Amino acid sequence: MKKKIKILVICAKGMNRSRYLAKYLRRKGYSTRSGGVEPYERPEYQWRPIYQKNIDWADVIVLVRRRLKPILN
Repeated sequence: MKKKIKILVICAKGMNRSRYLAKYLRRKGYSTRSGGVEPYERPEYQWRPIYQKNIDWADVIVLVRRRLKPILN
């Protein structure tokens, strides 16, 4: 059995872009997780932070926005 590639998709808040892309990639046969690196200002919205364990889990990390790269470095 072929091992699924594990992809971590990261956007700013982890609410929209990363979730939608992760869902799309999951339908294509990849194992995915998603989240964000910037807390959301409004408490009624659920921020989905990225933790080191997510980064360690991933074979590939996709940044939805280029400006997030310095935050992860």
